[in-house]
Amino acid sequence: MLTLKDIAKAINTRLSTAIPEIPINSTDVREGFERPSFYVDFDEANRAPVFTWATERTLQVIIYFFPTSQYDYQIEMLDIQQRIEDALDGTIDLVPDGSFKAWIYELETTKVDGVMQTGFEIHYIEDKDEADDNTEDMEELILNLEGDETIG
Repeated sequence: MLTLKDIAKAINTRLSTAIPEIPINSTDVREGFERPSFYVDFDEANRAPVFTWATERTLQVIIYFFPTSQYDYQIEMLDIQQRIEDALDGTIDLVPDGSFKAWIYELETTKVDGVMQTGFEIHYIEDKDEADDNTEDMEELILNLEGDETIG
């Protein structure tokens, strides 16, 4: 089963591959941080069962970018915004081997107090582990279509 930690690693990998010169903070930004740097956070996370066979998850992700200067940052932010948008266009591999992908929806960027915030939503449906499935597979289907002819 995919964990939030797996998703965070996938986002950080995509970000560090696309923009390797900018480090990603892993500690709370209220504790201080270097400039320039990124900080990745999950804002809202929803998880719901899909019948008995799957789990649906929607996750709101925010990437914070702290530019080199607190006062002169417009061109740097435009460059980083474009590179983030290019890196997060379409899908993201949530596991390293590429066997599980998720769509990235509604990439939005805002700038607040000299910090750029790029938000997007990840949505996916994951089959539950077979080890957790105690139901019996159907082996034979007998179907009666209009009358007494039985197909089976």
